[in-house]
Amino acid sequence: MRSSTSFSRSESVREQQQSCSRVLFVSKRRFTGVHQVSLSNSDKTGTEMYLQNAHHQTCPQDLRAVLKELAVLKEQIKVLQKENREQEENLETQKTETYELKQQLEEQEENLETQKTETNELKQQLEEQEENLERQKRELETQKTETYELKQQLEEQEGKLERQKRELERQKTETYKLKQQLEEQEENLETQKTETNELKQQLEEQEENLETQKTETNELKQQLEEQEENLERQKRELETQKTETYELKQQLEGRVWDGFPQKRKLGRQQTETYVLKQQLEEQKEKVERQKAEIIQLKKKLQVKQLAFSASLLDQGRGNTGPYNSQTTLIFKRVVTNIGNAYNPYTGIFTAPVRGVYHFVWRIFGHGNIGAAAVLFRNEEHIFIVSEQQTSGGVSASNGASLLLEVGDQVSVRLWANTRIHDNEYHHTTFSGHLVFTM
Repeated sequence: MRSSTSFSRSESVREQQQSCSRVLFVSKRRFTGVHQVSLSNSDKTGTEMYLQNAHHQTCPQDLRAVLKELAVLKEQIKVLQKENREQEENLETQKTETYELKQQLEEQEENLETQKTETNELKQQLEEQEENLERQKRELETQKTETYELKQQLEEQEGKLERQKRELERQKTETYKLKQQLEEQEENLETQKTETNELKQQLEEQEENLETQKTETNELKQQLEEQEENLERQKRELETQKTETYELKQQLEGRVWDGFPQKRKLGRQQTETYVLKQQLEEQKEKVERQKAEIIQLKKKLQVKQLAFSASLLDQGRGNTGPYNSQTTLIFKRVVTNIGNAYNPYTGIFTAPVRGVYHFVWRIFGHGNIGAAAVLFRNEEHIFIVSEQQTSGGVSASNGASLLLEVGDQVSVRLWANTRIHDNEYHHTTFSGHLVFTM
C-alpha cells in the first residue's frame, strides 16, 4: 500500500512538472513569438533565463506569480512595440532625410566639379596674373633703379647747386670783404703815402747823412791807405833795421875789442825797433777799428732796406688746424724778403737792427670752426685777430708797429682749437717792414 501510494505521488508530481514545463514552454513561445521583432538578444536571453529559473521553482507554488509577471511582461511588450513603431517612423524619416542628403550631396558634388573647373580656370588666371605680377615687379625694379639713379643724379645736382650757392656766397662775402679791404687799403695807402713822404724826408736826411758818412768813409779810407803805406814803409824800415842789427851782431862777434860803442848803437836800434813795433801795433788797432766802422756803416746801409711778405701755402689748398695748443704758422710762399730777415722754414722774423717795424697779418676761415691768429714778439702776446662763422668763408686782419731790439723774433701763431684756410688765391698772409732805425 505504501509503495503504491508513493508511486502515485511520484506520478502526480511528474505530471505537475510536465504540465508546468508545457506552460513555461507555451509562455516562452508566446513571449518570444510576440516580441520576436522588438526584443533584442539581451532581452531574449534575460526572459529565457527568467523562465528557466521559474521552471526550476516549484510549479504549483509559483505559477500564479509567473502569470502575473507574464502580464507585466505583456504590458512592457506593448510599450516596447509602441516604441518600436515610433523608431520605425523615425527610421523612415531618417531614410527620407538620408535620400534628401544624398541628393544634396550629388548636387554638392556637381557644384564641386563646377568649382573645380572654375578653380582650374582661376588657377590659370592666377598664374597669368602672377606672370604679369612678376613682369610688373621686374618693371617696378627697373623703375626703382632708374628712380634711384635719378635721385642720385638729383642729389648730385643739388649738391653741386648747394656748393655753387656756397661758392657764390663765399665769393660775395669775399667780394664784400675785398671791398672793405680795398677801402682799408685805400685808407692805409693814404696813411702810407703820408708815412712814405715822411720816410722820403727821413731818407733824404739819411742820404745826406750817408753822403757825409761816405765822405768821412772816403777820408777814412784815404787815411787808412796812407797808414797802410806808412805801415809798409815802417815794415821795410824794420826789416832794414833787422838786417842792420844782424850785421851789427856779426860785427860784434868779429870785433870784440871795439864792442862797447857798437853795443850802444845796437841798444839805440833795439829801442827804436821797439818804438816802431808799438807804433805798428797802434796803427793795426786803428786800421781794425776803421774796418769795423766801415762794416757797421755797410750794415746800416743794408738794414735800412728791410721788407717781407708771404702767404701760408705755396701751392694747392687746405686747412691748418685745429690743434690743442698755440702753433707757429709757417708762411711758405715768400713773394718778398728784402734783407732775408724772415725765415720761410720756421715762420719767424728776426730783427737785424734796433728800430720800429710794422707788421700786418690776415687770416681766412672756412666752415663752422672759428679762425684766430696771434702776433707774438718773442713770447709776448701782442694782438689777436679772430672770426667765428657758422658756414661759408670769413676773413679778418690786424696790424701792429713794434720797437724791436737786435735779435727779437716776431711770429704769428694759430690760436688753440681754431682753423684757418688757404688756397691758390693766397688769402692768409703775413707781411712786415722796417719803418726806421733807432
